[in-house]
Amino acid sequence: MEKIKKIWYAFCVFLPFMAIVYGAVFFSRITTIDDLKDSFIIIKFSELTLNHPRIVIIPILIGMFLVPLIMHNIKYEKEFAPKNMYGNYPFICYYLALRLLGYKKVDLKMKPIPLQFKLLEMNRFDYYDSSTWSEEKFKYDVIYKRKINNHTKRINIVVSDTYDIDLSKLPNTENQHPTIVIKRKGKSGIRAFSQELIDIIHSEVESSKKYCKKYNLFLSTPGKTNQEIYQQIFQTGHRDGFTIYVYQQDNKNDFNFKNKPTKIKC
Repeated sequence: MEKIKKIWYAFCVFLPFMAIVYGAVFFSRITTIDDLKDSFIIIKFSELTLNHPRIVIIPILIGMFLVPLIMHNIKYEKEFAPKNMYGNYPFICYYLALRLLGYKKVDLKMKPIPLQFKLLEMNRFDYYDSSTWSEEKFKYDVIYKRKINNHTKRINIVVSDTYDIDLSKLPNTENQHPTIVIKRKGKSGIRAFSQELIDIIHSEVESSKKYCKKYNLFLSTPGKTNQEIYQQIFQTGHRDGFTIYVYQQDNKNDFNFKNKPTKIKC
């Protein structure tokens, strides 16, 4: 049922685009255009056949400009992929929803962590996290695996927050890098936002960036925390030249991290 709901939602969102394409094809089949002459220009429409791609492309381009104007006021306060569904749509769907359909809000809850960072990099939505938070305050341990030096090519940052991350779940290709493990003390399975955690990560990045500015992120953190990690630490307007590689755990493969990360230049 959930899968059908997601497919139906995507269909409804992108129905205007399908309508434009269908209308353009239908228009090209029933319409002929004569030459139009003006004192300054001559437009030779007669050289275009009914099957010429420009006859289809031009109405599509016109529609792409008209749709945002029509939909802007309707969708202004509406969010794309609301929290009652797992919003693991391809990033292009979010891009089109923003640029062409006028959606302005996105809830980071129920979104894959790499997608959260891609959306934050976009910096065009109104972001929020509707998760329920615990008021409990947690402390964190910092553990170092291998030394960081001038030969370091990447640095792993593993943040065990909402739940513990087993280092054996990291891709084998990334195990050779120096690793900074930041681990919550106490209970797991509880969503909590901690500025102390953000400050610890910030401190580790600031002390290591003189050696390397490429970071692999392996996170078990809620959307609000990820938003602050990106905005407070890595989003420096390309001043520091950070590159982050955000990894996603695969729930179909014993929660091992997938080999291919989402790359973001900050």
